[in-house]
Amino acid sequence: IMGVAVLGAYGGGLNGVARASKQLTQAMIDFTWHGKGFIERSSRLDDDDRKAMQEGYELGVIDKTQGHDLAGVAETGIEYSPVREKAMKVISAMFHHTERANREITFLAAYRMAREKGLEHDAAVRKAASLVWKTHFDYANTSRPRFMQSNAAKALFVFRNFQVNMLFRLW
Repeated sequence: IMGVAVLGAYGGGLNGVARASKQLTQAMIDFTWHGKGFIERSSRLDDDDRKAMQEGYELGVIDKTQGHDLAGVAETGIEYSPVREKAMKVISAMFHHTERANREITFLAAYRMAREKGLEHDAAVRKAASLVWKTHFDYANTSRPRFMQSNAAKALFVFRNFQVNMLFRLW
């Protein structure tokens, strides 16, 4: 819902939404059909696309997801006992991989759109990262309202972070 709108606005002009939809569809095909669940495995990516995806991971824009935040590993890594670590990975896996898919697809589509607009590789990566944050939000604890930052509040409001971000965006 947000990806087409945000990337369409970035695409600009009368065909911005069409360009965004095309790039998102191509990236989705790279993720599902050619990459079998991981975009970087796609045979259709060129060297710049692969480099951009690696940089997206290094920036944390793709894999720091709400699922990892729920498991408690997004910011501080895993500091739990091995039993708890395994349990939290199982619990959060579905959420994490769904959101990772959305972020990978959005990042690649945004990167390709930025390159089409004439940006150099580094600038296109930065723009793609910015558009992913704008589309999927930053779920890091420091990006939450102060009342949602304690351990109890994180558990209580784990599925409200998206709504808070949307309300802020609409406001």
